[in-house]
Amino acid sequence: MAQRKIYVDIAGGCFQGAKRVPRGYSISVIDWDNLMGDEISEPEWNQLDQETKQFVQDNYPAEYRLIQDSLAASQRERTQAFTRRTK
Repeated sequence: MAQRKIYVDIAGGCFQGAKRVPRGYSISVIDWDNLMGDEISEPEWNQLDQETKQFVQDNYPAEYRLIQDSLAASQRERTQAFTRRTK
């Protein structure tokens, strides 16, 4: 049986862990400070599983769009830098 998720949103705080998580559940932490701090954190986003990314998309559409736009811009910058180095 697949585990059900409990989503924990953190902004401006510190998650110390969860106690007494019901059997059959898992915790998924969404740390907004790391995801949307001064820069969008690609490693932080990439460590989220697909189910959690879908949760963010469904429940936080504005934030999801900002994350996707920032990740796309970062990819464009890396591609341009690589192109300049290989010329």
